[in-house]
Amino acid sequence: MKTKTYPNGTVESYSYDDNGNYVKTVTDPAGNTVTTITDEVGNVISYKDGKGYETKYEYDQHNQLTKVIDAKLNETSYEYDGSGNKTAIIDAKGHISRYEYNGKNLLTQYTDQLGKSTLIDYDLNGNRTKVVSPSGDVITYAYDKLNQLTDVYVNGIKQWSYTYDQNGNIKTATDSQGRSKTYDYYDNGLLKQVVDGNHTINYGYAGNDFLSSINVTVGSSTLSLGFTPNELNQLETLTRNGQLLATFGYNSLGAIESITRGNGTTTNKTFDQANRLKTLTNKLANGTELNSYTYHYDQNNNIETIVTNHGTVSYQYDELNQLVRETLLDGTVINYEYDSVGNRTKKIVTKDGNSTTTSYSYNAANQLTEVNGQAYQYDDNGNLTNDGERTYIYDAFNQLVEVRDASGQWIAKFTYDDSGKRTSMTTANGTVYFHYHQDKVIYETDENDHIIAEYTWDDEGHPVKMTKNGQTYYYHLNGHGDVVALTDNNGNVVAEYEYDAWGNILHQTGPLASENPYRYAGYRYDEETGLYYLLARYYNPNNGNFLSVDPYPGDLDNPISQNRYVYANSNPVMFVDPDGKTAVVVGVYFIPGIGEVALLATGAVVLGGITYKAGSWLGQKVRDYVFSKKTPIPSKLKNGDRVKTVFCKQKVALTYIW
Repeated sequence: MKTKTYPNGTVESYSYDDNGNYVKTVTDPAGNTVTTITDEVGNVISYKDGKGYETKYEYDQHNQLTKVIDAKLNETSYEYDGSGNKTAIIDAKGHISRYEYNGKNLLTQYTDQLGKSTLIDYDLNGNRTKVVSPSGDVITYAYDKLNQLTDVYVNGIKQWSYTYDQNGNIKTATDSQGRSKTYDYYDNGLLKQVVDGNHTINYGYAGNDFLSSINVTVGSSTLSLGFTPNELNQLETLTRNGQLLATFGYNSLGAIESITRGNGTTTNKTFDQANRLKTLTNKLANGTELNSYTYHYDQNNNIETIVTNHGTVSYQYDELNQLVRETLLDGTVINYEYDSVGNRTKKIVTKDGNSTTTSYSYNAANQLTEVNGQAYQYDDNGNLTNDGERTYIYDAFNQLVEVRDASGQWIAKFTYDDSGKRTSMTTANGTVYFHYHQDKVIYETDENDHIIAEYTWDDEGHPVKMTKNGQTYYYHLNGHGDVVALTDNNGNVVAEYEYDAWGNILHQTGPLASENPYRYAGYRYDEETGLYYLLARYYNPNNGNFLSVDPYPGDLDNPISQNRYVYANSNPVMFVDPDGKTAVVVGVYFIPGIGEVALLATGAVVLGGITYKAGSWLGQKVRDYVFSKKTPIPSKLKNGDRVKTVFCKQKVALTYIW
């Protein structure tokens, strides 16, 4: 046996078993050990986690994964054609999804577990030209001779058109009403300016392409955000119109360990020997403790208990790391049960000796069809259309566009841009328009094009400050990224929140509690609908699932990720889903042969102070490692280098992605 010890205290041991398989054990600095066994060609055939629970993997003669047997002995199987294309997934309940391909191995038909099919056509260059959804909507795509998307049609009506500069960057994006958004870039390709009608956003950069300023002009109104780096190119100070909003301090691994806000309030964090978040304390300007959290973990690095200044919250997990029990601050105990594919089947709430049970039923496609006898209905595309209380209406891109109450009266209406981001919300109180930097709202306007709210964000994607009605309010978070309090410019507490593990709001107090839109995990909460908006789709915390199909198909070696409705792999304590597509544990991971890396909620990865995009070689390697169930060292860490601001050429999202 060979042993290697890394600087952070992680110990790796290598040996061979009697069958000649390679056996590797990894013991993290907290003493948790996982064991991975690979066959002679490098296929992982067994993985034992820190509690000794084993997942097994089987392969065919072409080294293609054919079966995953999880720690509860649930089996998921895969089939392939002669070209190695996946042709079928048979889940643990025996339900089958099927895939068909053309001669170029491009997917031409996907049939879900209910037998509903999506058809896809391509041109000679392999560009996707047509998608026919199960509902019958036809989305077509046109390209120029450089294979750049130029037009998008829905049922023959043009929805979006694009032009490009000589470097292939989007120059204009025009909607069906003829309204255009224009983009300009610096010589190095970084985004310089966005003009959208009466709105102009200019971007400035310092050395190493560090985003140093965002300047917004809306008519005669202006907003200026400033970002200053430290010597390691980490965000150190954040300003609004020259006023200091926050100062950030980091530890040697690039984790934010301290925040000092413009109103004098502070946040301080400590980490244990395994780089897991150990304590988090929020204090008012006078040093009074606002709230505090101390975290304790099990052998799989799941949080077991959180000791707060108001009491203790505890959690228990099953062999698949699914949350099966939580005990709230007031002593309420909630037990959860799941089926073999990760759907919640039962919720039992016990308080003051009295128990209430909620039962859930699902169809073959994992769509929630019944809650305590109340039927749920879906359209052919897999979108929830009625839950007995409300009706939900969607566009051809499966984006929620309207919610109505039981009487048929509309509650809320929504619009979206070409990248799928929500651009407006209309309620009985009027219409609010959302304006973004990347995927974060930085300001809102009303129907008269007046700025009515502003938001700033840290490098981890967490909200820092809200400005509304001329007043500035600061966000205070716990270790999960939940907004637990807001303070005003004088340091007074104006909102406080308590949540369960799934994001249900148990208590909220303060004059700003309802007005603040950002809540659990930093997600945007719509008071009118009770839903969280997670970019790609909407999340219902009461049922613990999404209203629509996940556009990301999941991973073969992680079957629960293939359940396209379940939230956070049924472990909302440790996972977040910032874009509504992929559940991730944001934290530090030890990658053999590479070392410690920080995984951000955006999917980007930080190694040695350098940020790698989600799609880079390192980003993919870390993602593969994480989703092949290797043990994370979860802590809310920030990158050692500010993520470069590069305009993402996100064009209209396809109806489905496999």
